[in-house]
Amino acid sequence: MAHLEEEDAFKHYHQLGSSNSPRQCLLLALPFELRVQIYSHVLPKTVRLERGIAWQRGPTAILATNRQIYHETTQWIYGENDFVIEVDFGGPRFRYNWLAYGLMPSKTKSFPDCFATCHVKQIRKYYISVEQVDSYTGMVKYNCAGKGLTAGLTNQVEALCKILEQALELHTVSVALRTINCRNTTLGQALLEPLSTLRNVRHPSITGSITLDYAKALEDSMTCLSLEKTAHLLKLPLELRGDIYG
Repeated sequence: MAHLEEEDAFKHYHQLGSSNSPRQCLLLALPFELRVQIYSHVLPKTVRLERGIAWQRGPTAILATNRQIYHETTQWIYGENDFVIEVDFGGPRFRYNWLAYGLMPSKTKSFPDCFATCHVKQIRKYYISVEQVDSYTGMVKYNCAGKGLTAGLTNQVEALCKILEQALELHTVSVALRTINCRNTTLGQALLEPLSTLRNVRHPSITGSITLDYAKALEDSMTCLSLEKTAHLLKLPLELRGDIYG
């Protein structure tokens, strides 16, 4: 199980990570900062290319070492990398691009079903594409048109927002509204309205077929503090809060 795409491996390591190894682990003798640097060189990670965001493959067997390393490595994989999510009438999907011999193969998986629930909560950086199509394209692709097409897509965006609301921390939520043969700005903005329920997003970005004023208002709403999460934040040690603020 050597690659990120084999999500069953992560669920397997999640079970293994629930037990402690009786042997002494030399890696844990290093300072946490050094371990994080090692993880960044060994584990799968994302890179940004002109063609988009892609994963560099890496071994994941280290996740099965012991419980502490399992939690540290999964926190790095899911918390420090960029996750591309595509939303259309059919639902949200995780777009997995990876680098292979100069090429960038790609496939999609149903989100969040492709990851364990505990790992979904660890994701901090989302790059979301919302696809809005006209009624003709909707009939061809989804056998749905008109108000039903709009309502269905809005429901999918709302479902994704409910998933994001469960995140322990949201660092980046970048949303791009892609339109296909559709130029109704008002309708496009209505599709993104569920995003206004998100809070504590450090770096929100809204682009696409919407007005600049609406994008700015939505971004401001997403950066507002949630009282519940703020209370949880204050329970953390000062050093950890400093890292989060930074």
